[in-house]
Amino acid sequence: MVGIGFGQRRLIRKIVEDNWKSTPEKKIYTYNDLLYIFQEMFTEEGKAYQEGFSIMRGYNVFRSFAKLLLYRNIANYDSMVLITSDKGCITGDCLLDMPRDLKKYPKGIPLKDLDGKGPIYVYSFNNKTKKLELKSSDGVEFVKEDDVYELELNNGMKIKATGDHPFMLANGKYKKLKELKNNDYVFYFKDENIFIGQQISIKHLGKQKVYDVVNVRDNHNFIVNGFVVSNTGKSSAAMMLAREHCKLLGIKFNPARHIAYNNADMMNKIDSLNKFEPIIADESIRFALSSEWSKKENKELKKKLAQVRTKHLLFILCFPLKVLKVEKTYLESFTNYWIDLFGRGVGAIYVKDKNPAYDSWKIADFKKIGSYTEFTNLNVVRDKLKKHGNFWQIIKFPKPPEWLYKRYLKVREKNVYDDENVLKNISKEDIHRAALILSLKDILMQDTALSINRVILHIKNEYDISLSKQMVQAAIEDSAQLISKVREQAIGYA
Repeated sequence: MVGIGFGQRRLIRKIVEDNWKSTPEKKIYTYNDLLYIFQEMFTEEGKAYQEGFSIMRGYNVFRSFAKLLLYRNIANYDSMVLITSDKGCITGDCLLDMPRDLKKYPKGIPLKDLDGKGPIYVYSFNNKTKKLELKSSDGVEFVKEDDVYELELNNGMKIKATGDHPFMLANGKYKKLKELKNNDYVFYFKDENIFIGQQISIKHLGKQKVYDVVNVRDNHNFIVNGFVVSNTGKSSAAMMLAREHCKLLGIKFNPARHIAYNNADMMNKIDSLNKFEPIIADESIRFALSSEWSKKENKELKKKLAQVRTKHLLFILCFPLKVLKVEKTYLESFTNYWIDLFGRGVGAIYVKDKNPAYDSWKIADFKKIGSYTEFTNLNVVRDKLKKHGNFWQIIKFPKPPEWLYKRYLKVREKNVYDDENVLKNISKEDIHRAALILSLKDILMQDTALSINRVILHIKNEYDISLSKQMVQAAIEDSAQLISKVREQAIGYA
């Protein structure tokens, strides 16, 4: 058994017990017996022996799925994987518990005041030690405008959130706001002490802007208006799938190379990537949202996607809303596989129905399978999802190593012009200067007699201003970001 993982040992034991009514230690094996055991282990990774027995098979599904996508592309097909993870969110006037000026913000800082100001530290609840802890997060982000409900407890405490946002109960488990019952007891904090309140009412307030605290480390929750609420994420799953795909190709996954953050970046990467490489649309909501499809730059990108097919790139779309919000062309014509993440790193794979007479994804049929949350037992979830004709398997994604996630964050946060507040302060003169700097860079690349060092020397001699090579390269990179955003959003620059 040396070199065999714990899960494989359990599978071998189950195969032996089911076929020979014995245990692996007592069974005397023939050559054919061993071949049979190997066959059973590798046939759908022992699926017949794991039904209702182990939910750890999801990691094997992850590895097999990555192989399937590569083999499919090599066989002259194309693969577009849609990953959805609908975010439950909080209204902007709710107060986040974090280090702050207590005189100015005695009860917390409004979420809307923190939009785009990450990374930040927030207070988080450790369910094992039952203590508050200070944890880092990527910050607060505006997510969408959605239906909002007000939850009120019997002690008068209130909070406004979307119906699918999870709240921690007295037993340490989470429950979505709309699923709370009158006999549910909800955790809350007051003056750093834990209390339990009973839900007495849930009122629909209509549509409002809502926000989320992104990627709270370790505990994956934060404190807002005194309530312990869970946070969500999806980019990690896409990265790990692309990384596994790269391993099979024999290349290294590189966030800077394989992840696109805007339309212009996406179009450039489609041109530059080699055949079969992965490309992740980290914020596909910018072009794949049904309400955004008619924008000129989004139509241009849709045309460009033909090259994804001819180059057989693995295209992964991260979409932070429900699948119904995806523009129909992407959903019906491009997407082959859809992964809906209903928990952290755990999701369901759905396969497109090829029958032209039917809705490809049978969206209406989801009403028949019943409700479930990220905290429902996975065997129960699987049994529910089997009722849907497109459901294939439960999949589990390995957690990205810390070094990889840090590299991803560094690349993602590099483009400051993705921040709407920054864009509001951009003038035509800023755009003109950026264009001139990029033109200088183009001339440097085309004229071998020129170099950055010669430009630095000229500036020193003519204007008595000292610049480092790093400073010049930073100015060029900043200009490239701005011009990229100008081209993407057609910002006025005439």
